[in-house]
Amino acid sequence: MNLVRAPDCGTYQFLFHVHGLAGVGKSTLIRRWETVAREKGAVTAIVGKEV
Repeated sequence: MNLVRAPDCGTYQFLFHVHGLAGVGKSTLIRRWETVAREKGAVTAIVGKEV
């Protein structure tokens, strides 16, 4: 899990790209990930294209 790895760890993931069909729960999943990350003290950002 990235939230317990050091940023200089070789297997650390800095970016998650989420895509898929509308209505399958992508936004809900991202909000949940953000909540967990912030609880662990991580800095988060969500970047997207709003239509």
